[in-house]
Amino acid sequence: MSDQAALALSAAEFAREMAALGPFSQPPRLAIACSGGADSLALTLLAADWVAAQGGSLVALTVDHGLRADSGLEARRVGAWLGQRGIAHAVLRWDGAKPKANLAAAARVLTIAFTCFAFGWIGGGEARLAAATALWFGLD
Repeated sequence: MSDQAALALSAAEFAREMAALGPFSQPPRLAIACSGGADSLALTLLAADWVAAQGGSLVALTVDHGLRADSGLEARRVGAWLGQRGIAHAVLRWDGAKPKANLAAAARVLTIAFTCFAFGWIGGGEARLAAATALWFGLD
């Protein structure tokens, strides 16, 4: 057995991990951040299968942070990949001021903040998003 095969997560193991995060509404409705990297794509595919098995729904969100010239193209490419698998996808575009340093950390913070804000998980709406943005500006 290869090292990667030994690390593979089965559907049953993923279901156990999800149960530990619950309880979820029935049927479950999930939003998941998907940058398009290997880890987030794998998580999105596992979550999509888990949700479908329970008759639920999932939407994947990609933040187009504008920190790289091709970020919009990358976000649309993620949507195309997921669309080929029947997974709903939305791009969240950020047009605010950009940092001059720590771009990878800024992208991670923005992804978390925008995903939460998009689905109302950050109570207080824009005030909380402003606070998350202020935290991000502390990174530069």
